[in-house]
Amino acid sequence: MEQKIMEYMRRNSMAGKGDHILVACSGGADSVCLLLILHACRTLLGISVSAVHVEHGIRGADSREDAVFVQDLCSRLEIPLTICTVDVPEYALQHRIGMEEAARILRYEQLELCAQKTGLHTRIAIAHHMEDNVETVLFQMARGSGLAGMCGIAPVRDTGRVCYIRPLLCVSRNEIEQYLAAYGQKYRTDRTNMDESYTRNRIRNTILPKLAGINPQAVAHINESAQRLREAYDFMQEQAGEFYHDHVRRKEGVLAVECEKLAGLHPALRQEVLRMLLFESAGKQKDIAAVHVDAVEHLMELQSGRRLDLPYGVTAYREYGRLCMTGRDLTGAKKVVPFWVTAEQIASCRKNGEAVLLWESEEGESLWGRVYDRSACGEEFEKKPYTKQLDYDKIKDGFFVRTRQNGDYFVLNDDGQHKKLSDYMINEKIPASERDHILLLAQDHRIAWIIGGRIGADYKISRDTAQVFELQYNGGNFHGLHDKA
Repeated sequence: MEQKIMEYMRRNSMAGKGDHILVACSGGADSVCLLLILHACRTLLGISVSAVHVEHGIRGADSREDAVFVQDLCSRLEIPLTICTVDVPEYALQHRIGMEEAARILRYEQLELCAQKTGLHTRIAIAHHMEDNVETVLFQMARGSGLAGMCGIAPVRDTGRVCYIRPLLCVSRNEIEQYLAAYGQKYRTDRTNMDESYTRNRIRNTILPKLAGINPQAVAHINESAQRLREAYDFMQEQAGEFYHDHVRRKEGVLAVECEKLAGLHPALRQEVLRMLLFESAGKQKDIAAVHVDAVEHLMELQSGRRLDLPYGVTAYREYGRLCMTGRDLTGAKKVVPFWVTAEQIASCRKNGEAVLLWESEEGESLWGRVYDRSACGEEFEKKPYTKQLDYDKIKDGFFVRTRQNGDYFVLNDDGQHKKLSDYMINEKIPASERDHILLLAQDHRIAWIIGGRIGADYKISRDTAQVFELQYNGGNFHGLHDKA
């Protein structure tokens, strides 16, 4: 089973050598199994492991005993552990949401806080398995989700702030229990798992057994179908993203696209573009379902002036030949305070190759850096929009992080060809409303990195590079340009 999970992790690029894995451990069978396997395989994978336990304050003494159990397990395995205590009932009451949703929100909030404290190259491992994936697929189908919902749980999900991995999606609950039994490892059982007031429990305890009665391999087959759907959906998203980049315009908080261009798309592609419009306008994805996408699509057929109210205060309307959408502030008009990263700060990143916090905003955005020898890495670097590798000697004297200024330029290629940053942004079709809000790494007027996009060719790693300066920006793409390359 360990080999199966390691292969699944490699196939889905869940972790690389030097990464730190933060395991969300509740004390239940799934998370205990995940913790044991990652601990056993840490040397082969080249990773380090720690754990976090979120005590929800729901089940009284049982909940506190869960925390003690996880503490004892981590102590025996010599795994660093952080225990976070939250008040789910109070949060649910204040925000007028269900206990299940409140627990999920607070759990992920604590996981992300813990991950950010550990610094660079931390990934959060969640113990979802095959049955969890099927529950998600069935739940999304029942609530009227589109194609995205029926793809199930993603093996890897990078939010821009943190990266979630789910190594157990390739195994069943039965395999997990057999693994624990073989090792004589006990685990905690959450009695709320039998409470059928929770939707997922009704699916798990009632629907899945009936499906197994129709076909014993139903769970495996649904997982396989979800994977095929995910592969097809990934391709469709790529195509929709290209259309979105080329044809959606932003001005004064309004997203707009020509109806004629939308109408020329394949229906599935058109719906994906409309979904992307809704997500950007709302600033959220939860509770935006296929019914809302269908309503916006129907609006395209109506006369100019017709309007439609949607979740999160979003309004869609037809204006002459355009479909327009407005909701939250789409201008990104947040004041950016420039800051200087000193040579001393950069030099501090050389200590043992560990990540160093270079800057953090009040909103939780942060910039981390570390330095390591060029000989310690391969020829190729993983392409990520918010993590870049620069030549240490070319950046070691310090740099500003700021938005654009007159006179900024960018080195495009190894021949040293210069281009005005303003011209570059126009050529890349970056909307004018976004250009003043994208963060840049700059030395005087020379741009080293458009955060979320390219680095200057003159800062790239070369054969002459002795040390690599790796930077990671956390905070999504609020001030970043998403690099499609």
